[in-house]
Amino acid sequence: MPAKKTKTENSEFSFEASLERLNAIADELENKNPPLDKALTLYEESAGLLKLCSEKLKNAQAKINLLNKE
Repeated sequence: MPAKKTKTENSEFSFEASLERLNAIADELENKNPPLDKALTLYEESAGLLKLCSEKLKNAQAKINLLNKE
């Protein structure tokens, strides 16, 4: 059975929504001291969000570079 897709794997998840979720995860990890299993799940989610944000920034930079060449 294939793994269920998370929001972080969805390319329609906006950059701004990703940053908002990353901030919420950081707040939870820093201030709420979750149990290890939950902390690992949050860390995994944040890694996916960071990858998504990085890809979106890279694509935006490529588009800006292309527009500047025109």
